[in-house]
Amino acid sequence: MVKGYVFQRSNLTLQGSITEAVKAARSVGGFALKIEVEVQTEAGADEAIAAGADIVMLDNFDGPGLRRAASSIRTRWNLGPNSEGSRNKILLECSGGLTEENVESFLCNGMSPLR
Repeated sequence: MVKGYVFQRSNLTLQGSITEAVKAARSVGGFALKIEVEVQTEAGADEAIAAGADIVMLDNFDGPGLRRAASSIRTRWNLGPNSEGSRNKILLECSGGLTEENVESFLCNGMSPLR
């Protein structure tokens, strides 16, 4: 049984848009399917959240950019200050560009797992 689906750039290109990809996955997997969408911009995050994604992975942001984006997205979508107990249950993650040397610059309230 599939419990989740991650949409990365290559998947989204095939589907046409974030919205269409999430809609297609939800139609097959129903409400129990966890859908994660990888985005490179705040606009992409907004589209993923509006489409019904459960997890939004902010990919290849630098540390300061990630903190700004996470805060902005959380405010815009009324998600509360961090992912623990967030009202709309949207999980924000980050990935890309993380190393042992720079991981501290990525840590901030409002973000969940680092990949």
